[in-house]
Amino acid sequence: MIKKIFTAVFLAGSVALAAENPVVAQKADYPCRESRNFEFRGNPDDWRSRGALPLFLNGSENRVIPDWRGPDDVEATVYLLYDSANLYLAGLVRDASFVKQESSGQLYRGSGFQAAFDPLDDTLLPGYDGNDVEIGFGKLADGRDVAHCWVAGMTGSSGEAGDVKVKVTELGKGIQFYEAAIPWSRLVPFDPAKQDHFGFNILYNANDGRERRGWLHWTPGIGEEKLAFMFRNVRLVPAGTGKSEPTISTDRSQYSSGDPVIISVCLPTDTKTSLSAQLDILDGEKVIHTEKKNVQAEPGGTELRFRYETGRLRGHGLDARVTAAWKGETVELSAEILNLSAEILKKRSAELKAKNTEFRARLAAAASRGIPIDYPLVAAAVCDITLKHRDTDLADPARLRKFALPAKINRQFRYLDRSLDLAEAELKALEKDQKLHRPVPKVSVDNLRVRDGAFYSGDDPVILIGPHGWWEVYPDIDLIADAGFNLIGGTLIVQDAAPAPGKKRTDFGNTILRHIKNMHRRNLAYDFLISPHPIPEAWKKAFPEMARYRASGWVGSSFYVPATRQMIEEMWAVLLPIVRNEPNLVSLNLVNEWSFSDGFRGDVHPKMRERFLAAMQEKYASVEQLNRKWKSAYKSFDEIDPAVLKRGTTGGFYDWECFRYAEGLENVDFLRATAEKYAPGKLRQIKTIAVTDLNPEQYTPVGVEREERGELMDIVGSDCAATIHLDYYRSMVPGKPAADTEFHVSSGIKPEEIVADCWSAVLHGEGMREYFAWANSYSAEMQVAGAMLHIPEALEALGRSVLDIRRLTPEIVRFQQQIPEAEVGILYSPASLYCDKGYPSSLRQYHTMLSNLDTPIRFISERQLEGDKFGKIKLIVIPKAAFIPAGTVDALRRFTKQGGKIAAAEGALQNDPYGDPLPPLETMWKLDDKTLNPVALDRLLTESGISRPVRLKGVQPGQVELRSIRTAPDEYLFYAVNYGPAAKVQPELEGKLLNSAMELIAGSEIRFPFELNSRQPVMFRVKK
Repeated sequence: MIKKIFTAVFLAGSVALAAENPVVAQKADYPCRESRNFEFRGNPDDWRSRGALPLFLNGSENRVIPDWRGPDDVEATVYLLYDSANLYLAGLVRDASFVKQESSGQLYRGSGFQAAFDPLDDTLLPGYDGNDVEIGFGKLADGRDVAHCWVAGMTGSSGEAGDVKVKVTELGKGIQFYEAAIPWSRLVPFDPAKQDHFGFNILYNANDGRERRGWLHWTPGIGEEKLAFMFRNVRLVPAGTGKSEPTISTDRSQYSSGDPVIISVCLPTDTKTSLSAQLDILDGEKVIHTEKKNVQAEPGGTELRFRYETGRLRGHGLDARVTAAWKGETVELSAEILNLSAEILKKRSAELKAKNTEFRARLAAAASRGIPIDYPLVAAAVCDITLKHRDTDLADPARLRKFALPAKINRQFRYLDRSLDLAEAELKALEKDQKLHRPVPKVSVDNLRVRDGAFYSGDDPVILIGPHGWWEVYPDIDLIADAGFNLIGGTLIVQDAAPAPGKKRTDFGNTILRHIKNMHRRNLAYDFLISPHPIPEAWKKAFPEMARYRASGWVGSSFYVPATRQMIEEMWAVLLPIVRNEPNLVSLNLVNEWSFSDGFRGDVHPKMRERFLAAMQEKYASVEQLNRKWKSAYKSFDEIDPAVLKRGTTGGFYDWECFRYAEGLENVDFLRATAEKYAPGKLRQIKTIAVTDLNPEQYTPVGVEREERGELMDIVGSDCAATIHLDYYRSMVPGKPAADTEFHVSSGIKPEEIVADCWSAVLHGEGMREYFAWANSYSAEMQVAGAMLHIPEALEALGRSVLDIRRLTPEIVRFQQQIPEAEVGILYSPASLYCDKGYPSSLRQYHTMLSNLDTPIRFISERQLEGDKFGKIKLIVIPKAAFIPAGTVDALRRFTKQGGKIAAAEGALQNDPYGDPLPPLETMWKLDDKTLNPVALDRLLTESGISRPVRLKGVQPGQVELRSIRTAPDEYLFYAVNYGPAAKVQPELEGKLLNSAMELIAGSEIRFPFELNSRQPVMFRVKK
């Protein structure tokens, strides 16, 4: 479901600012009708005759295709039906270009569908939880119709999905019909016999033969980022019941005088009947044109198109309103017909510049009188940033046409106008009432050190947040500082420092140096991504082996190839001495999206095979001993081929993966030592795609060795981290801050979403956060994964939240440091990650259910357990980890003898990593995944004696994330983030109701009970 989202961002002085982009509202469920004995014949009439209702992806809110050219370009209608065995999906698509891919895993890059499911409709946080599923279907270049599962949920079965029946039929030039039957077994734990709805989203990908143009989707949450909480519901209904929703769209986003307008209306009719429709064109409140149509409605939906000749357009344009009626149904839809020339928008930009210049003068005057202006200054900075980059757009007629920008620019200008008005009112309130002042501490970012899991400037903890960019970010340094940020991330590539063996260039490094010094002037820290990629052609020509053995993520070449290490050494030997003495250079980010893919993809390097066989001969005295452990039949060690060790040969695969990750750790140590050689004492990190840490089934090979790798680095680096990853990082490497240096935002993100995401990240341990990317690009990929400059409303909300976080950093760091001290630990088992496909989803599911039960949650690894590093854990929860080393089981016994409690999922602790059975643990609660829910786990925590001094009345367990910490004998801090619908809640401290408390983010006293809005973070200080 789409969880109800509050629409205001709270500013100083209780001024509320609503986003220009409408918040996605809860709409009606889609009714999926029952139909039995259904066979695919490639005919849409089969679906219509069975009563399948249309799910239109043709409204403007469904479209994420920047260069869309009208309904004859790309449009799609989806149909769903079900029976006891399958969920059936179909898509009727008009597309000017159908593009096929070579493999099923690349389906999303071509033409085809991606469907995602939240089987229990229970995902509350960004990302997917343990039972969510994502499946795509389409036609490959070899002619096969296939499905692919990228996220397998509780089945753990990802990859090409042979159990999903797919048929793709060409119905004429530019029209294809897609059909898929997904077994319900793919969507466990959903059971159509027991449940009647699930969260759902679907998109159609468009590709013009050169690139992925974008997509049509039902809701956000697949293409831009994985956001299952944004999904809507599909509800299973009997045949003949329920109704779906209409859409309206114009063929362009803006028009000039005399242009014809095509208005398309899709109506969810499901029988043959008469239908009447009327188009009214309005100029303000006045109707200036009317057209009526009487047609025959059809099952499966009816599309109407109206054509209107605009004549002379004045002002910003007209409004179109369509009213339609059929068989007792009446709908009314409206759309804008905008008249926005570049000249009109340039004039509006100049007016906004003048308005902002006057406002900045008033801000400067207020600051000279000692009034803290940090918050209203954000609005001025965002206005300047937006106008600067939109002026660039307005000077490029080709860009305006290609990406249909005038309407988008107009909406942004309307937002900026209102934002400045509200900021002006905010400044006046600050001038009148000193109680509204919320000064932001000016803490230096020079020479930051790491201590107790956080960055420190002297005795002051620091949290760093800002944008990541390429060269476009540096001219905006002053505006970025004014917008509230205290960090910038940037990068250089090998070509800029070591373009060929023995060659060096320093001009780019010296340019970066000038920018770092400029940042220092504004107290901005700099995170420098010095990733040695891509390999320059001159290096590949000199050392062909670099191209043959491709590995190491973006580096692109195996570290077993000596030239790869030589290239890194030469690059950093040139670059690092130039910048290493700058005090605000906070971090060297050594590799972008690191992975150790040697031995997993492509050829196994001879050196790797040689080292593996040597390691096995050292571990096993004879090949007979190895055979007994692996249950194999090798005659000699030389017979072992690492490339064919697959899951199923459990012992051999486990030993191979342990060896691979140990080798990868050696690579990391080489990177660490080389960076230390040329920039001694600088903090170091390696960025890894976060999802790879806890789901190798999806992205293997990358990061299962996070614990040891974190010990080698100074910062625990990642990108696109969710709260589960941050809890994991702080548990594995408690003394070091976590960093997410590539957090993606889409052009459709809402202010409250970006605020809640940022707060969730820092409250779960993040000390450095970079938003991707500071680039004025309109490619589909950048619009959905790096749109900072295209969402001024979200940018302003983020800047204001960063100011709040900077004010409250000492309090936030207390909560971060609480994570490794948690009393509840989830077993993190590398052995099960290697050997058990079901373990990653079970791990995510348990973290999701435990996270919102009013106590911090940590992970505890096999390695920590075997070292008796139990910390303060009272209860260890073991997901479905079927393969556990015997030494870990012995450690669990020691834990219980010390009074600790264990609760394990059914199917856990079955075998060691070699497939040999484990003796049972005597003292253990058994957990049934089929009946488990947050309410049951809440009782388990109470029975385990978990301390939860602050609790909330008025909400069910699992809806609100709350943490509390004692800061003095008679004082507590607690925060809450509501991931469910708005609710009136009553906090209680140690069983006693609280009357009121100081809310630290807004800086005001709140009386209890109070309304806690959806996705709203609050933080309180309370006295006993």
